Amino acid sequence: MRRILCFILAAFAAFSLSACNDTAPDLPAQSEESYTSYEILDKSDTDSELSQSADSLEPNDDENGDVNMTIKVNGQVLEASLADTAAASELLALVQKEPVTLTLSEYGGFEKVGALPQSFTKSDEQTSAQPGDIMLYQGDKMTIFYGSNQWSYTHLGRIEDVKQSELADIFGEGDVTVILSASK
Repeated sequence: MRRILCFILAAFAAFSLSACNDTAPDLPAQSEESYTSYEILDKSDTDSELSQSADSLEPNDDENGDVNMTIKVNGQVLEASLADTAAASELLALVQKEPVTLTLSEYGGFEKVGALPQSFTKSDEQTSAQPGDIMLYQGDKMTIFYGSNQWSYTHLGRIEDVKQSELADIFGEGDVTVILSASK
């Protein structure tokens, strides 16, 4: 009887695991391969990190704290401090010439990601991205986080003076158009 019960439990566990689906969502104008390498963290992994950041978003240690880029999204104008990386300098040089319009797609329930008009210099580091972080992914994609994730990114910057609880509302659901420009 005990063997039968163990067999039934093992069969149930195997069936449950086989029902899991780990495929990435289809994203417009992006190859699915570009996004399947993301590692989504369990909520328990990020609770302590999120509680440390509280309601306001502070600049990362590697950023200079100067506001040098604006992000217009869904009728809001957000200020961003750019990181001290080659990619951030290249992005700033690009948006100083003229504003750059990007379409960012929802990914994983914690970020918006979209293709940049050109590739930038990568200096990827394993990091835990937090709400408000702006990252370069694969050298030619920009990711804006309203949640948390851990992966290898190049820091581009951080959105300033926005409460963590507001970011998901500002960026909304689905695709979003953002306009990047240099601060005046």
